[in-house]
Amino acid sequence: MDSFLGFASRVLQAARKKGIRYWLFALVFGLIGGWSSYRLDDAGAWFDLKHKTYLYLQNLRGGMRRVPQTTLISIGDAEYYGDELAGRRPLKRSYLARLIRKTAEARPAVIALDIDLRSADPTGAREDPADYRNETEELMSAVCSVNAAHTKIVLSKAISEVKGNLLGDHNVYDDSHSCPAAGHQYISGYIQLANDIRRVPLTVTLNDGTQVDSFSLAIARAAHGRQFDLQQLDREDIPFGYFHSPGEFRRPRLQKC
Repeated sequence: MDSFLGFASRVLQAARKKGIRYWLFALVFGLIGGWSSYRLDDAGAWFDLKHKTYLYLQNLRGGMRRVPQTTLISIGDAEYYGDELAGRRPLKRSYLARLIRKTAEARPAVIALDIDLRSADPTGAREDPADYRNETEELMSAVCSVNAAHTKIVLSKAISEVKGNLLGDHNVYDDSHSCPAAGHQYISGYIQLANDIRRVPLTVTLNDGTQVDSFSLAIARAAHGRQFDLQQLDREDIPFGYFHSPGEFRRPRLQKC
């Protein structure tokens, strides 16, 4: 206690030597800096520069910068606004069902469906319209038809933030009856990420105490379940993150499914 009081006394003495003018300037520049920082965060050009600088510094560390053994299958504007999908939200799940069946023919280790599968009513109090439910059953039938011994399925899990609390929303597959043991057929992970790309997306705890993996972590666990230890990954001091650009993925043309 005496050492702390002595330290505090020395700090106060040093502060008094600075004089009023010094502290007035420090206050003014501090306010200007805080206001400028707040305004710059809303500027798109500054936001992009900050992220590009961060990724550049990460790349200086070296290491692998490609996506090994990963293929990106994208639904582009031509498909989304075409006659079949018709730009509809939610995306037609019958289309997703055929996409999964076609992709599964190649027997990949993991199929990750990066599509928002939130129910029309996030609370789950009301059922989706009948045509949506029929599409959902078709989608889940496709998911459950995939041979789990060869291919794991990762689906998105809907979460939302309300006044700082993370809540789990209702997903279209939560009430599906297509799989007799649905929980053993697929893995889920949240796709709602923070705006700060420096935050590594790991496991979050919802308001009810449920733990939910991020979509990327769910994929990693599906591919190598024993390699990713909870005690190691749930630490808050993991220092680095990395985001791959779409150009780093192989993008083959698939036959129409």
